[in-house]
Amino acid sequence: MIIGITGGIGSGKSTIARRLEQKYGFTIYDTDSNAKRIITQDKEVRPAVEHLLGKDVFDGNNYNTRLAAQRIFADKDILLRMNSIVHPAVAQDILRHGEDKLLIESALLYDVPAIADICDMTIAVIAPDDIRLKRAMKRDGVSSEEISARINKQMSSDKMAKRADIVVNNDGNNTIDELAKHIITEVNKRLTI
Repeated sequence: MIIGITGGIGSGKSTIARRLEQKYGFTIYDTDSNAKRIITQDKEVRPAVEHLLGKDVFDGNNYNTRLAAQRIFADKDILLRMNSIVHPAVAQDILRHGEDKLLIESALLYDVPAIADICDMTIAVIAPDDIRLKRAMKRDGVSSEEISARINKQMSSDKMAKRADIVVNNDGNNTIDELAKHIITEVNKRLTI
């Protein structure tokens, strides 16, 4: 079973994914960390990224995600070109995994049909923008302007919720354990249908 879990920056999708891993035995495929690995190690992807963003986004095998994000989120064309380089490589990497309970964590799940289409079901983690902004600023140590720019470039929570099989509102009114249990209940309902 492959389940996609998505949500915008600061929604709490990573926290919820980790809890599903810890309590319910899912294996997480984090598209962000795997994309970074692919960007730095893949012999076709890295040169394409260097050409698009500049060689200075790399320091040896270290990928400067902050610098890359500034360039990517400043120009929609660059964002689209970056996605067209990285997403197909990530989709191919996912297909090489053989876990029974694979949880694909991706902020851009619905923007990448190759990944969304291999999911048996999807979960959208949503939260009010003001909460997302505070969480992401605290986590990343960047300005509200930078986080707002990222939020504005991502699919809206409403659009994600319309496409998801399961919607989780992580507005702080429930614990992460409660949200994870709700997800498992909903997954099990769908498996018996």
